[in-house]
Amino acid sequence: MRLMLKLILGAILLIALLLAGLLGAAHWNFEHALQQRFSISDPPLPVTADDAALAHGAHLFRSRGCSSCHGEQGEGRVFLDAPPMRLIATNLTPGGRGKHYDADAFGRAIRHSVAFDGRPLLHMPSRDYVELSDLDTAALTAHLAALPPSSNDPGPSRVHMLGRVLYLLGQLPIIEAELVDHQPRTRQAPEPDASVTYGAYVARTCVGCHGNDFRGGRLPGAPPDFPPASDLTAMPGWREADFMRLMREGKRPDDSKVHPLMPWEAFSRMHDDELSALFRYFRSLQ
Repeated sequence: MRLMLKLILGAILLIALLLAGLLGAAHWNFEHALQQRFSISDPPLPVTADDAALAHGAHLFRSRGCSSCHGEQGEGRVFLDAPPMRLIATNLTPGGRGKHYDADAFGRAIRHSVAFDGRPLLHMPSRDYVELSDLDTAALTAHLAALPPSSNDPGPSRVHMLGRVLYLLGQLPIIEAELVDHQPRTRQAPEPDASVTYGAYVARTCVGCHGNDFRGGRLPGAPPDFPPASDLTAMPGWREADFMRLMREGKRPDDSKVHPLMPWEAFSRMHDDELSALFRYFRSLQ
């Protein structure tokens, strides 16, 4: 009996030591990752602040999901508060963090998930925007610079120990600067029309959830009650009108509603040609 008790206590002590080691490694690894510095050398953005550029930038801000996270006026807000982490979408206005960013710094944040000081941003979905064209990125940064200043301070993001352990295990890709291509290059968009080619360009916005192949699946690190992202290459029998309704109203052909995680309200602001191009591109993958 005494030997059995010693074995049990020894096993408990070993498990406690292993757990403490795991938690310590997770904490150190995450803090070390946050202190990385990334040097981005993309060509300077061709920024203009004329009415056309500002209008296009505002359209991109609202139709590509930026306002869904950061607020209609870029004032920032709590984006997610769940057990692994509390994520804050930053105040992008000149009265908030935006005061630290010029156009090229905004471009690095958008396309590379890198802050003005070279450190990685948390959960900035740059995989969706890494191929955003220079002209589109310039228009978007012009809109950000023109936002009305706001003093709103939603506080800092926090990744709790569970999130740090998941990051250590490769199950929570929250530092996207580690995942995107930082090769310096110019980026051009196809002609904006209802074509498969332009649809492929617009569809980059969907990569973060639906994957590079758009086949969907469970999101890494997502809570258990989150449904897997849909397979966008499998829409048998869908007509363009069905897709339009999904993106405009958040309803499938059978009248069921999509999960609130799907930012259809943002995508509903896309022009008809943009949505038609998306549909044709996804149909081309089937």
